[in-house]
Amino acid sequence: MLLEVIAAAIIFGLISGGRLPRLNDLELRGATLIFIALLVQLTLPAIGRLEAKAAPVVLIGSFVLLVAALLSNKKTPAVLLMTVGVSLNLLVIAINGGMPVATSALSAAADDLIHIPISDTTRLPWLGDVIRWPLPGALNGLVSLGDFFLSAGVFLIIYVGMLYKGRRRKRGDHAGQPDL
Repeated sequence: MLLEVIAAAIIFGLISGGRLPRLNDLELRGATLIFIALLVQLTLPAIGRLEAKAAPVVLIGSFVLLVAALLSNKKTPAVLLMTVGVSLNLLVIAINGGMPVATSALSAAADDLIHIPISDTTRLPWLGDVIRWPLPGALNGLVSLGDFFLSAGVFLIIYVGMLYKGRRRKRGDHAGQPDL
């Protein structure tokens, strides 16, 4: 879902007269934490082969890093949307030991160490991957409410950032930053 949203934001930004180079004026703090969190999530299969019980803990840790990175930024609408999305996903994963997913999509997620089937004991199942996304995806097009908030924030930060026409930010200058 996120890749489709990024592509849509860029397309809408260009159609609206925005320019990709304007994204250079964005100042997102915590980029290192975001990079580490995503790298950790990419290593989950290897971690799971070594110790399957460690995978959910590592996943939760990566989401904590993402929340910390987002909280270190200026509280703009885009950042707030992304923070809500990541926090909702973190919450449901932490209380269930994985992302609950509708059983219709479980076969696609059987070996990814992130998703677990929704059952009678699942807490907050409505925060899991239960919303049908119209485009094909790894989980037969199912996403979570958190994914929608995260994607809305990502769309907004890219779209508004591409349209920003204020003073260009110089190295170390925070005054020219767009309010996203």
